[in-house]
Amino acid sequence: MSEVAAGGRRPAATADEVAAIRLLEQLKPIRAGGVELHLATVQEYERARHIWEELALRDRFDGMHYAAALGAAKPDARFFAAAQAGSGFRADEIFFIDDEQANIDAARR
Repeated sequence: MSEVAAGGRRPAATADEVAAIRLLEQLKPIRAGGVELHLATVQEYERARHIWEELALRDRFDGMHYAAALGAAKPDARFFAAAQAGSGFRADEIFFIDDEQANIDAARR
């Protein structure tokens, strides 16, 4: 989320950050109920490491599948095929959430 600004204050969260925080909170009881959660994201290697380790998304998801490692980005079909393969789930076992309609449409194909 936002970095700490000079003077030790954190800038106000953006609308995207607020939405992400809300989604993470909504997913918490689902994961606690035994549903495996995977993050499929368009990130390069260092940013992926940062969000997984430093932002501790590893504590909220069971796996992360990111563009740099997969060799493709959303909405490319290769991204979704590689993320699915990495998850170990069949396509009909995956419930996909995204904030871009084009990505949702591509994931359905």
